[in-house]
Amino acid sequence: MKKNSKNALSHKKMAEYAENWQRCRTEDIPGLFQGYDTDQQQCERLVTFKMAPNTLKAFQGTIQADSEELRFIVHLGLQHTDFSVTVPKNPPFQLFIQALYKKEDWQKKCFPLEWDPNGKFSRSGGKSTNSNAEAIPAASAYLFVHSWLETFTENLAHPFESVSHDLDRRVKAYQFSNAESKAIAADLGTAEASADGLYIHLGKGLAVSSHPFSFRPVIDVAEPQRSSVAAEIFSNATGLTDDDGDSYYDFGAPIPPGSPDD
Repeated sequence: MKKNSKNALSHKKMAEYAENWQRCRTEDIPGLFQGYDTDQQQCERLVTFKMAPNTLKAFQGTIQADSEELRFIVHLGLQHTDFSVTVPKNPPFQLFIQALYKKEDWQKKCFPLEWDPNGKFSRSGGKSTNSNAEAIPAASAYLFVHSWLETFTENLAHPFESVSHDLDRRVKAYQFSNAESKAIAADLGTAEASADGLYIHLGKGLAVSSHPFSFRPVIDVAEPQRSSVAAEIFSNATGLTDDDGDSYYDFGAPIPPGSPDD
């Protein structure tokens, strides 16, 4: 495995951002998901986060694609808690992803994704979720994103708060299984033969006892490299593609109730 992690956050910084997220008051959460798009000169709902190309190369250097221990973790964090009275151009809420192999590496070598005000779901109403004869397999992932976009601003704290018997806990992160993570890694490729981009969209589904948070991050790999790997890698994963050829993964398990020990 390559030792290139120059774009990764320090363990201390990731822990700080995670604590900021956990200690943010519930009434402040809805305002975190608004950003000012300077190009459009308007306030927008945060929905898509994008990894910068140089950061993607560094992240790929930490991935052991054939490891039976590989699990991708999507962390939620706040860069600061000094909230502006106006809608910020650089929102403090941010997503981070890491390739985890053992629990001792929790919050280590986490790579940031930044808000993309011009993502596919911010343009012309986003993608269709119609279930017709020409429906695409990724429409189910789109439903999560559309549900997020259709949630009233004042209710945006609810998806992150537990609704099961474990009330009032806030989700920390999402863990993707080894099967899902291997498929994502295969789609991402390597720095030498790389996917075009890595995105994570904010989504909302239903909360159940085993998944007590309705928030669901949707991983999107643009121009996946799957044609160069064995098809069986994808047999136990989602990785559904859309009409642009992007692959989508939305089966992340929340932490809590899960943990890096799972």
